[in-house]
Amino acid sequence: MTSLLGALVLATLFAAATLRQRKQLARLETLIRDARALALTEITYEPVDARWRPTLDGLDVPPGMQALGDFVEHPVGRSPSGALRAFADPEGTTFGWLARAATGAGPVVGLVMSTTPDDVYITRHTPARGGQLSSAPWAHTDDAPYLLGLPAAIERHRARIASAKGLTVIRTLDDMQAELRRLRTKTIAWRQAQAPQTLLDRDLRSILGAKYDALGPKLAAKLGVEVPEARVVK
Repeated sequence: MTSLLGALVLATLFAAATLRQRKQLARLETLIRDARALALTEITYEPVDARWRPTLDGLDVPPGMQALGDFVEHPVGRSPSGALRAFADPEGTTFGWLARAATGAGPVVGLVMSTTPDDVYITRHTPARGGQLSSAPWAHTDDAPYLLGLPAAIERHRARIASAKGLTVIRTLDDMQAELRRLRTKTIAWRQAQAPQTLLDRDLRSILGAKYDALGPKLAAKLGVEVPEARVVK
């Protein structure tokens, strides 16, 4: 939901929907398995080293935002996803990150978010829209038109949270990473608490949209009701 790798996997899922049906089913099955496993994977955050520094060159935080620092996202049991540049507004109630997709070679993607103790509001800035796993009732996600740019996504996000009360204040990179960890843990707990078949159906409906009737039953039969174990930091 809030990770770089998650955004990239979902973008690939969206693209796979345009493949011919036989290839489409096989590709979607693999991607959905991966996305669902990733949703139960804890993520660690590491300093940016020389390998990742070039991928951040020229990435400027949006106007009106303050840079909080850079970090590398590393899902447990996987390779690092990439380097991200964190930012927050002066009030600390709107924050997020931007990065380059495709391990630094692709387009700029970003996530803008605000949280309360009970809810999270997320606005995604990615070339592909849709294709995401089902969200918890407390997770409110929106896709901003990518061609309008990240500043427009931030304004769209601020309009969405205008009436929200008790927003969390983020002042430092440590604050932001702690909030991302909290949200990750809460998301994993929510997914594990759902009935497996119900969650699979919700995921397929969310990912496939209008194609659910044509592809959903076939994918459900292939995917079954497997329950991946959470990958946690030891």
